[in-house]
Amino acid sequence: MGHRYYLFGSDQMDANGVCDALSIALEISFNTRESDFRGGEYYLARFQESGKISIEKNWADDEGYLAEPDFSQYFTLVYITSPTPHMLSALENASYLQRLRVEYLD
Repeated sequence: MGHRYYLFGSDQMDANGVCDALSIALEISFNTRESDFRGGEYYLARFQESGKISIEKNWADDEGYLAEPDFSQYFTLVYITSPTPHMLSALENASYLQRLRVEYLD
């Protein structure tokens, strides 16, 4: 079975708020990370064998290009790889998130 990659966005909450809400909804703990590639501070959690969820800012690089320019109205991004059915349901039913993209890779 291939991997499923989802992108959700929030235009209502910052990354810290989304992290707090998802920690409760998904019953997982996020670690705070730092990466210039991801616009500074972001949150990461791993689950099962290959699953991970990352909460990041939709940040602009030095040249002004957003991480996700097609979704410029969403200032918080949630990337999730191979979510469990429970996790996917929680994300899709969260009033503060919108599903923006899904990809299936073998």
